[in-house]
Amino acid sequence: MLNKLLAPAMAIMSRLRFSLKIGLVGLLFIAPLAGLLVYLYGKLHADIQFAEAEREGIQQIVPARYLAQVLQAHRRASQIALGGDAAAKEKLAGLTSAVDAKLAALEKITAGSSLGTADAVSDIKKQWLDLKEKNLRLSAEDSLQEHNKLVRNVLKYMELASDKSGLTLDPDMDSFYLTDAAVFRIPHVIDYAGRLRARGSGILQRRIKTPEEDTRLNVLREMYKVDFETLEGDLAKAFGANSVVAAALDARSKEAGAAVRRARSAVVTWWRRSFRP
Repeated sequence: MLNKLLAPAMAIMSRLRFSLKIGLVGLLFIAPLAGLLVYLYGKLHADIQFAEAEREGIQQIVPARYLAQVLQAHRRASQIALGGDAAAKEKLAGLTSAVDAKLAALEKITAGSSLGTADAVSDIKKQWLDLKEKNLRLSAEDSLQEHNKLVRNVLKYMELASDKSGLTLDPDMDSFYLTDAAVFRIPHVIDYAGRLRARGSGILQRRIKTPEEDTRLNVLREMYKVDFETLEGDLAKAFGANSVVAAALDARSKEAGAAVRRARSAVVTWWRRSFRP
């Protein structure tokens, strides 16, 4: 059976010149290697494109994080200003300009982006312009809620940029959990702390605390605690998967975590003393 299959090939080979026989044999060896090279090129090209998309995502997430931070400062200053503090009103003007600048920087980066995130930034800008125009005419609670909504939308934008760029789906365990910490957990932990600070600053300015506000503060503290514990878990997994990352960040992570726990304990103690029934 095998001889019958090979007979036509042998007949063809017998009629070829020696140089053509050598060339044909060489081609038979080269063809699988060429196929492997084409596959390798395609794989490397896909990896490069994935890495470039991730880099573009990071370039959009970083300025959004700065925007969220200055909005959080604006939120707190608004609470104090609406309580009647003249110095806070002056500070608020500077923070308003800072928000404008950070938003303009984010707009510049996302304009024409291949990730398709420009519309989300446009929505954030519309919301900010509306809040900026009416902020000092709102009640303290309404201003706080409007700021909270705006900051949440900025955090959602960061998550959108992470999804669109592929950062959320990074296949490596260490970078996956670091991304989850940087894009999802840390911003939310910071925002919960900022919301606690803003609400507490407003209450101190007014020297009045309602049962409803007490409930909201307790909920925020629990949400903060849950996200902080999740953040610690993410970092532990990332450090366990990559010793280089652990060596670079583990000590700082522990130091920051200890500082946060001390601050949280101090805030709870101060709060109980300041508003003891």
